[in-house]
Amino acid sequence: MATRLDYLEGKKLCVVFVKVLEPSSGRVQCRALRGRASINQGHLDVMTAKGAIFTVPSSAYSSVAPNDGTKILGDADYFCLVKVDPNIDLEHGCGCGHGPNCHCGGHHHGDGPEDFFPVVY
Repeated sequence: MATRLDYLEGKKLCVVFVKVLEPSSGRVQCRALRGRASINQGHLDVMTAKGAIFTVPSSAYSSVAPNDGTKILGDADYFCLVKVDPNIDLEHGCGCGHGPNCHCGGHHHGDGPEDFFPVVY
């Protein structure tokens, strides 16, 4: 049985995690996760180049759209927005800070900074 998301299968997908910092001003922090889309039992998964899999919450399905050229989206064919809880830390997660000499293996050197640092708008 086909789902309404089947057109995403194998496409480059960027999941943009959005954390609202200041609701009154509209200030947000964003972090990108890029990979290939896969439809698994009706659910949308994104597999990164390193093989990590993220299941996109169904609440984000309505935000799936073609890449509009925004820099954080990179070369993705499509993107979606995932709102995160204000208590979630959008930093990379290993605690190293990912400076220019980072060797933790948590990202690919040479990727743009939007690949591992959150961006504030």
